[in-house]
Amino acid sequence: MPSSSQFIYEVLEHQKTDLLIHLLQTEADLASLIVILRTKEALHAVTAALSQAGLPFQSLHGTKKTELRDRALRDFKEGRLRALVATEAVARVSNLDGVRHILQFDFYEVAADYLHRLDTVRKSQGSIATFVTTKEKNLLKKLEDLAAEKLLRLESESFAYAASGTAPKTKRAKKNVSKPLQHKKPKLRNGGRDNKKSKRTKKR
Repeated sequence: MPSSSQFIYEVLEHQKTDLLIHLLQTEADLASLIVILRTKEALHAVTAALSQAGLPFQSLHGTKKTELRDRALRDFKEGRLRALVATEAVARVSNLDGVRHILQFDFYEVAADYLHRLDTVRKSQGSIATFVTTKEKNLLKKLEDLAAEKLLRLESESFAYAASGTAPKTKRAKKNVSKPLQHKKPKLRNGGRDNKKSKRTKKR
């Protein structure tokens, strides 16, 4: 990542976690990175992938005890963690002074968050990156207006970006839909001949 800068990675939604892992594994300049996500559910999914990739990290979310959050943040700032993964809510109330690199995994909900985090990394001569998906490109213009500059677009040369704009298709199980009952006329024995005979008998 370039130092003392703000930039974006354009990436498909279903490749964001893969790109994050790739950056942590290949970018030598990323001595430490705080990754900010919108929800705790998204955080759990990303941290599970980081754990499987063997990357040292800690997480910060609302249900984690305050002393554990403080310890994780301290370990991160002292360089003992490769990454710190936090929810938006916790990142807003945490002291991020001294943090050099921030990656906004999910697009900003509050514009002031971007300005505050940009100010944080500028003080430490670091950088702030934002993942931008196809659906969020209309929001990117607003972010650039806020930043008062056109943000640098970066690509990781060794990352296998998907060519399609959609996630791989998965087979869907066929639903057992029962057909509505049709009102059929009851079948008569002997093609209805017995019924005809009975009518003739009555006439006699």
